Amino acid sequence: MAEGRFDIIQQRLREQRRDALLREVARSPSLSPRDNPPPPPAGYTMSVIIPGDILTAAQMSAGQLTLEIAIMLLERDTISIGKARNFAGMH
Repeated sequence: MAEGRFDIIQQRLREQRRDALLREVARSPSLSPRDNPPPPPAGYTMSVIIPGDILTAAQMSAGQLTLEIAIMLLERDTISIGKARNFAGMH
């Protein structure tokens, strides 16, 4: 019983942190998503540098973080399951 309440509290804390981060992004013009960004050209790729301390704090490997990003994009209906699998290296 107590374990279930702990899970609920943990979920609420994650949601509060996410909401706080989204509010911060909304206040920063350089971080705010544009209304209708143009699609990237065919074959476009982007590199992202993730500092090691972020991976350490998240207790994830680079592969795990890539999988988490793929899952997030899939949950948002931003990409298809096939694209998510490719992105996560699950060919």
